[in-house]
Amino acid sequence: MLYVFVGNHLAGTTEAERAAALTRREQWQWPEGSQPVAEFWSSASASLVCSLFEANDTAVVFQFAADWNDVFDGVVVPVATPEQGRKIGFAIAARGGG
Repeated sequence: MLYVFVGNHLAGTTEAERAAALTRREQWQWPEGSQPVAEFWSSASASLVCSLFEANDTAVVFQFAADWNDVFDGVVVPVATPEQGRKIGFAIAARGGG
């Protein structure tokens, strides 16, 4: 299953803490059972991080969030590709939902 993490630095994060987080990211490894798909960082003024990853176990999602909850106010959301979304949407419509 695909997940996206979107996070902003916690309010009050200092420049030194942001720099330490960047250093930590260089050494950090994705949790076992996950596969990164893409990662994007916005400009320094926005300090937004967006990571797309695959995982088949929700424990991996919890681990990912736990690894970064001291740095980011973030959310992890299950997502689908457009192709997957269409299949899901058609299935829901066929059942009379949505």
